[in-house]
Amino acid sequence: MEADKKIKVECLTWTESWELFRMKLGEDTLDFHPEIPELAQAVAQECCGLPLVLTTTGRAMACKKTPQEWKYAIEVLRNSASKFPGMGDKVFPLLKYSYDCLPTEVARSCFLYCALYPEDSHISKFDLIKRWFCEGFLDEFDDMKRAQNQGYNIIGTLIHACLLEETDVDYYVKLHDVIRDMALWIACETGKGQDKFLVQAGGGVN
Repeated sequence: MEADKKIKVECLTWTESWELFRMKLGEDTLDFHPEIPELAQAVAQECCGLPLVLTTTGRAMACKKTPQEWKYAIEVLRNSASKFPGMGDKVFPLLKYSYDCLPTEVARSCFLYCALYPEDSHISKFDLIKRWFCEGFLDEFDDMKRAQNQGYNIIGTLIHACLLEETDVDYYVKLHDVIRDMALWIACETGKGQDKFLVQAGGGVN
């Protein structure tokens, strides 16, 4: 994305925000403990009325069933901006919480790899899994055929977390521009000094 490209972000009203967050969260989680509704509203308020943030955070919190987990989430969402200063410090740290909630480091590495694809790409699931395998991310099996199941499972995990989107064609997925920028931001901000690949916005896969 060009540095001078501006995107108008429409914020929802509080009522609209809460309804969207509640829908993504699910009534089962909301009703699981009497303290959760109030804590859930506090989390939703941290999402700044941004639909993408509400959606990704709501889905990430859907499996959190204790007040302690919700209180921890509130602390993370309120403090992460100061931990990750710079571009996107009001939005990306909120989106990053869904990334942090991914179940394994393998899933996180696979997600970051998706940012190597150009903006607006329709990404072949098979091609993506093959590249993950060649990069050594799919570590449960030593042959491509058996690793495909692990790859499809990771794709499903990323879709459920709203970090990848389904397309009209079942064999393809795509990465929302904002999510891609967030992935690049994570790679640049948290990958320094670590054994992780770094990607540039102008780069891509061949």
